[in-house]
Amino acid sequence: MSGPSYQVRTVHGSGRGLFAAVDIAEGETFLSEDPYFLVTLVSKHNVVTCNGCLKQFPAVLPHPRCGQKCGEHYCSDQCLVDDITRHERFGECAALQRILPAQGELSVDDYNHLRGIAVLAARLKVEGHADGLRAKAWRRGGAKAVHVLWGSDTPDEAGLWPLPDSSYAALGRVNTNEALFGEDQLVTFRDIHAKCTECSAAADSEEGSDDDSSGDESSDANSRTASFSSPLPQISLEMFLRLSCAYQCNGFSVWNEYDKETASGMYGMAAMVNHSCVPNIAKQYHGRRLVFVAKRSIQHDEELLLSYVDVKLGQNLRQWRFQNQYFFTCRCQRCDGKK
Repeated sequence: MSGPSYQVRTVHGSGRGLFAAVDIAEGETFLSEDPYFLVTLVSKHNVVTCNGCLKQFPAVLPHPRCGQKCGEHYCSDQCLVDDITRHERFGECAALQRILPAQGELSVDDYNHLRGIAVLAARLKVEGHADGLRAKAWRRGGAKAVHVLWGSDTPDEAGLWPLPDSSYAALGRVNTNEALFGEDQLVTFRDIHAKCTECSAAADSEEGSDDDSSGDESSDANSRTASFSSPLPQISLEMFLRLSCAYQCNGFSVWNEYDKETASGMYGMAAMVNHSCVPNIAKQYHGRRLVFVAKRSIQHDEELLLSYVDVKLGQNLRQWRFQNQYFFTCRCQRCDGKK
């Protein structure tokens, strides 16, 4: 297949969606994409997940770990060697080190959410977007409506959007649905943000003291320098809420063969795929890489649709998930009784 197999178009009531730019045969693989960020999840049980291939295994088995303080797990020496450059490249290792003290103070789910935001923020900083993380982000009518991290292009008269040139650019087009989140969930995000800020400040202070303890003025200056260059940059509360909402609405989870969630992250182009309970594509993971496979033949100009939930769930439970996690009511053929 030559050229892109998909286009981004405006979909009434759904924002944007992906459409087939060519005919796609049943079983054909397309849209192979690496994550913008992906973190393994800390389990409530005595199991760990390989940070390279995402294989899950009992924590009691001897296995290699990252040599730095983050201590991420690997199933083999080869996985460690293959992954360590990626693990360090976008600040993931150093950012995870800084939030380790929060593990014993947050619930498992909240700590996993913090892990995701920390790794996302670290990559944004490495790519030159730290100033945006500190800025005030628009929320519920406040401040500026357009922000550097979540700005977007505009479609042409036919509703066709230019294809983004990177996962970062694609993520800038996702809908965060901030105004639809309940106050209880926003309170949880604020609590996680407070713990994130506390961990980062404590690490900066410690590093400043280690660099020079000759005087208070010097230590303060070193602390400010550490904060500016921190692998986990300062994140404003407004931006933390925005990132959290985007993560929750547009994140992808990796599940193992035992129906256990092992990792979570965000993929730029894949995040623009809309839902149907009668999907024409399915997702597969090859390690960290996500690919879509056609479940049937798909014609040129047909929208590419993925099921956001297990299609075996009953309609009432499916609708509850859509309304409470994704903030929409599904009106696909199956839910409307047409199939």
